[in-house]
Amino acid sequence: MATAFRSPPHHRIRPPHEYHLDQRAADRLLTDVTALAESGVRPAEPEFYDRHWLDLELLPVGLRDFLWRFRMTESHAACVIRGLPVGDAETPPHWNVSHFQDRNLVEDTILALCAMCVGDPFARAGTQNGRMVQNILPTSLDRRDLHTECGSHTDYLAFLAMGECSAALASARDLDLDDPTRETLAQPRFRFSDGPAAVLSGDPADPYLRLDRCLPVDPEARLALDHLLASLDRLRPDVVLDAGSLLLLDNYRVAHGRLAGPWLKRITISRNLRRTPRGRIL
Repeated sequence: MATAFRSPPHHRIRPPHEYHLDQRAADRLLTDVTALAESGVRPAEPEFYDRHWLDLELLPVGLRDFLWRFRMTESHAACVIRGLPVGDAETPPHWNVSHFQDRNLVEDTILALCAMCVGDPFARAGTQNGRMVQNILPTSLDRRDLHTECGSHTDYLAFLAMGECSAALASARDLDLDDPTRETLAQPRFRFSDGPAAVLSGDPADPYLRLDRCLPVDPEARLALDHLLASLDRLRPDVVLDAGSLLLLDNYRVAHGRLAGPWLKRITISRNLRRTPRGRIL
């Protein structure tokens, strides 16, 4: 029997939750993380995340609390942290240019520590050779349709802007759909890479969203998916990120589209690595 999904009585678009790091806190963070980076750490390697849990204390207490609350309460589909220290680095011509890969250890470490506050970072062996911190460049910003990240292991995505960037987001909480459409989307009538599943799931009043390359299995499911995509497209405001802004997405709550800008760094995060038999590299 289908779950009865109800449209919210007051439809509105909710902006990402924001945390602003003041200059004094940013300077202290830069000093502390620079010392850690100079000790030879490599956030692009999985061993970093098993050895450096105690270094979460390098992040300001208020920032750690903000990130932990984002994870524990699920009160927002996305959040932005502004004011993180980043250098004026040259954009690499390609993610795989070797002499660029260790030029931003401070920025990589800050991103890694923030990611560890909400879960367990991991990577896929087929994505940028399994690097834990990935470089997203203009040549690779080619997916413009709104989607969630594929794979059930991805709970969060963290992006650190190395220059002024923007991202198109649309939250499942803001969907404006009639009840029959929601009920169809809540049934396993959509084919994903790992088999049939629903597009909407969980709490009917506050559903989770899955939208990674799915195919409807019948005409009614196709119509419902078309309505969903149209609703998401109407919601897709651009979130502007300046250099030093970190965008954190709940992959079960928000779809993202184009990521426009010169350069972002990305980490994928799981809430529970026990679901993955191969550790941090899948």
